[in-house]
Amino acid sequence: MTRIGWVGSVPPGMPPEGMSLHTYDGADASVLTTADVDVWVVDGGVPERVQRAVATCPRPVLVRAKAEDMGGWWWPLLRDGRVEVVGMTAGPHEVLARLQGATQRALAWNALSGRLATTAAHDLRSPLQGLRFTLASLERSDATEQDRVEDLEMIRAVADAMELQLHGLYNLGRKLAPDRGETLDLAAALQEEVVRPMFSQRFDVVTHGALVVRCHPNDMRYALLDLLRVAAQVGPGSRRVALDARAEGGFAVVMIEVPVYAVIGPHVDALRRREGPLLLRGQVRMPFAGLAFAADVVEAASGTLLVEMVAPERLALRVRLPLVSEA
Repeated sequence: MTRIGWVGSVPPGMPPEGMSLHTYDGADASVLTTADVDVWVVDGGVPERVQRAVATCPRPVLVRAKAEDMGGWWWPLLRDGRVEVVGMTAGPHEVLARLQGATQRALAWNALSGRLATTAAHDLRSPLQGLRFTLASLERSDATEQDRVEDLEMIRAVADAMELQLHGLYNLGRKLAPDRGETLDLAAALQEEVVRPMFSQRFDVVTHGALVVRCHPNDMRYALLDLLRVAAQVGPGSRRVALDARAEGGFAVVMIEVPVYAVIGPHVDALRRREGPLLLRGQVRMPFAGLAFAADVVEAASGTLLVEMVAPERLALRVRLPLVSEA
């Protein structure tokens, strides 16, 4: 049975057969991300706190709008495919059809899902094959000590490549946590992340004291990992990556710069979208998982993420987040 969460006035004839109804008064907007329902119905005139919650809701949302609401707060969400809209006077049959359509689309396997699966499999297959071949060579009874050293280095390189790909894949499907009231020292977190073996000591890091921001710490750590991963993946070979973290006018600013192939330049905006790098893979070699999750986390913490070319062959990632006041 489909469970409907409803914020607003419930018209006669609801819920339709085969659906259960759970009404909420909208006083606690966090229920949109935590309640155990399958789909939400929200009136177009709900308070701003509910509107913000709808923007991050992980469930399908149907907005019931009046004529005067047309072009209202939900319009960008409709454009991005994150909500469905129906007129406030729509009857139960139309509401039912819209609800069923929204829930089916949310679970449907589509062309992008297929592209993700095949791209992930392609990118992970090569290092896995290399790992198997190297392991087989280690089993040779006549291998010299030098052979083994080289083989072990190859295994480590393959494991690092696979770990980078897997972190990107996880972050493509990761959802934002609703609670963002804790604090995290960005400078300390960056220092902890850059020493991961998968980055092969490629980062030249400069920090200037603590940079405490308000966020969900785990989400922010995964976002920082996104930034480091993408920087490591887009830089050809073992190019050095420069990282600088400092306070500027009440904000924590993290700047990452890395040399890249010039062909990346016209397509840097795609790195901010989940589908962008995937759809470009036939033209431009990019990490199949970009910075979409990092962008969501930074914006949820009232910050900004800028992705731009600062030279024909140099990519810059810039994060700006408000510092926690010491007062």
